[in-house]
Amino acid sequence: MFLERKQRPLGFTIEKLNNKERRNDFWKGSVKQHIVPKCYLKAWCDPKTPKNHEPYIWLISKDGTEKTKRSPQKSLKGADAYMIRFPDGKTDQIVETTLSQLEGHFVRVRRKIVELKKLDGFDRAYLALFMMAMHARTDSAAAAMETSMNRLHEIVSDLEDAIKQGTAPPPMRSLRPDGKERGTPITSVDTEFLRKNVRPNNVIFSLELAPLLASMSLAFGRSTDRQFVTSDDPCSWYSPGDYRLPPFYRGGALGKKDIEITMPITPEFIAIVTHDPKVTGYLDVPSKHVDNFNRRTIGMAHSHFVSQTSETVPYWFSRPTLPPDAWENKNKTANAPDTDGKED
Repeated sequence: MFLERKQRPLGFTIEKLNNKERRNDFWKGSVKQHIVPKCYLKAWCDPKTPKNHEPYIWLISKDGTEKTKRSPQKSLKGADAYMIRFPDGKTDQIVETTLSQLEGHFVRVRRKIVELKKLDGFDRAYLALFMMAMHARTDSAAAAMETSMNRLHEIVSDLEDAIKQGTAPPPMRSLRPDGKERGTPITSVDTEFLRKNVRPNNVIFSLELAPLLASMSLAFGRSTDRQFVTSDDPCSWYSPGDYRLPPFYRGGALGKKDIEITMPITPEFIAIVTHDPKVTGYLDVPSKHVDNFNRRTIGMAHSHFVSQTSETVPYWFSRPTLPPDAWENKNKTANAPDTDGKED
């Protein structure tokens, strides 16, 4: 069973967010918060950092052309990334507090992974929570959710205007099995809150899916002769069979049978989560497959990837051609423009 409610020091609920005693307005200024946590990035500090020099990672642009040495403390941060702002002007840092606690648990679990120890149920639960948070807290995830929330706000606002003008009927409430109404219709105030708090809300929603991730098969790939890189979007969701589907239906989802969720743990280890019961334990990963994982990590990065060194491999930046059975190839005729030489 996943973590019991009473045993979840980092668990929070919507009720807590709505509790006025939990909210505060003492956070007046802007503060930089890590998009990718410092404790995670530290594993990629260059082992050749000079003495008496602050340890640094190599922050490399997605195309490999720009390489910068930067300390984990100063890397991959955003202003007030997890602050929740309420309509009454008050704010809450419960998401930042929760993530900080979760990061402490991850450091402990990572230590066990490096020592090749077996993880117990609590270790797996905390790792699942950390991986879900890493998937949801990034700039890529926030940008995608912001687009959706902005559109939702437009739809609700337009509907409210139409109701006021008498050109649309009032929204109906959903009914319970006993026939009574339940809930209240969403308003533009609600959608405004959602779109102004995209990143923290995304983290909250994603943590609810952690039990599903924890129930899947977990393995750790280990490389002994080449490092795993990580990125500003380190938890990759990949379905190998997606290329056969129309673009609209592509994208990682926990319910897909072939989903592969990977996240580098250290330059030596990578977590691999699948629905395949045979993929478990600690697995040696040859250099060729390390390069494949790195290409995936870099390909799904938002703008930068992170390495222990400035050295790169050309293969990491290559992009494969579509296989013959790809949806695009099978639908060339339907998608091709009219080429009969006639003008409209």
